[in-house]
Amino acid sequence: MLPRLVILTILVLSAVVGLSLVTPGRAIPAAAAVSPPPQPAVAVVPRVRFLGVSTTRPPRGQVHLQFQVENLAPVPLPYAGYRPGPQDRPGAGGSIAPLYSLQFERKGGWKPSRLGWCGTGTGPVRLEPQSKATFLLSVPLDDWKAMKAGLTWYPTEERQDPQVAWSDAVPRKRVAPRQTTRSAGRT
Repeated sequence: MLPRLVILTILVLSAVVGLSLVTPGRAIPAAAAVSPPPQPAVAVVPRVRFLGVSTTRPPRGQVHLQFQVENLAPVPLPYAGYRPGPQDRPGAGGSIAPLYSLQFERKGGWKPSRLGWCGTGTGPVRLEPQSKATFLLSVPLDDWKAMKAGLTWYPTEERQDPQVAWSDAVPRKRVAPRQTTRSAGRT
């Protein structure tokens, strides 16, 4: 029986040099014998929730809504979005700029909104474990009854198999801008 040190040396050298290890009945390529550990997967779906109407001034006929995403997982959450600028602090309660999705409930049910995104500035972004960040989005003030915001995220850092985490439905009445009325005869 070979000493353990000799066996370990043979295994390491075979992996470095690219030799094949032989087991009874078959050969195993060295690369398969020494493989990197798998990337941890995000097993917990992130939470997306409506925070309220933003105080920022939107374009005419629209309203800015503020949402929060929370990574409940013990590993980073890769998502589709724009890389942060120097003023942004994702993961520390700062703001992020995800490539969000929208759905609107209109006559006939829920319909996805077609959004176009510019690819400039997008890149690999992630939300740190057990952290939260906010994001703004613009929605039209038209005939929808309710809306949902979705964040595209990936279970692993390899960014395969995209998933969408949706907010709960936000009723239109929670989004409508405040109307001021004047009563007749009052000043």
